[in-house]
Amino acid sequence: MNPDTLRHRRRAQLVAAGQWNPWGDLDQVRTHIRHLRDTGVSMKRIAARAGVGVSTLSYIMGPARLVQRGTADRILAVAPDDRLKAAIDATGARRRVQALQALGYSGADLARAAGISRRTVTALSSPAGADAVLPSTAGRIARAYDELCMRPAADSKSARTMRTWAAKQGWLPPLAWDDDSIDDPGAVPDLGEAVPRFVAIGEDAAELEALGYPRDAIAERLGVTRGYVVQALTAHRRRTTAHEKAA
Repeated sequence: MNPDTLRHRRRAQLVAAGQWNPWGDLDQVRTHIRHLRDTGVSMKRIAARAGVGVSTLSYIMGPARLVQRGTADRILAVAPDDRLKAAIDATGARRRVQALQALGYSGADLARAAGISRRTVTALSSPAGADAVLPSTAGRIARAYDELCMRPAADSKSARTMRTWAAKQGWLPPLAWDDDSIDDPGAVPDLGEAVPRFVAIGEDAAELEALGYPRDAIAERLGVTRGYVVQALTAHRRRTTAHEKAA
C-alpha cells in the first residue's frame, strides 16, 4: 500500500479515536535548540540536520505559539557533535564579547547574560585574548550576543567607561560584523565610510529622528547622551544646509 495512504489512514484512525494531536511540545523544542546552541551547534547546522529553514528556527524561538509535530520531531532528533566537545577557535566568541563591550556592557553584565564566569569574559577581552574556547562557552556567548547586539547598554557611568575603554582598544561594535562571517578568523569587518564619530552620530540621529524616534530614545540607541545627540544633529543640519547652498 502507498505510504501516503497508510499515513492518511492512520491519521483518520487517531482522529476517530480522539487521539490525533498534530502539535509538538514547543517548550521542549525550544529547550533542545538552546541546548544545541550551548554545545556549539550553529542555527544553520541545526536547520540543515532537521531539514527546516533557519527562519523556521528563528520563528520557533521567537513569536511561535505552536510547532507542528513533524517539525518538532526532526528538531528533537538533532544531536550535538561529539567532535564539538573539544576546544574550538575563540575568534567568534572574542569578537562577540568585544562588540558587546563596545556597546557598554561590562564583564559582569556579559558573564551574567551568557551564564559564564567573569574570568572567561576577561580572558576573551584581554589584549592577548584566549585562542580557544569550549563549544558550550561559545554557544552561550553567541546566544547572549543575539539577545543584546541590537540594544546598547543603558546609559550609566559604568557603560560610558566601558564604551570609552572599548574604543581605546579598537574594538568594533556588532554592526561591523556580518553574522555569517563573525566566526571566520579571516573575515574583514565592514567599517563603512571613514567619517568622524561625531559626524556619523549626527547622520544616524537624523535618520532615527526622521523615523519618529524621540531624542532620548535616539541617545540610548546610539550609546551617547541626549546632549551629544542635540549637538550632533545641529552640526549635521548645518553641514546639510551648506552642501545644499553649494550645490
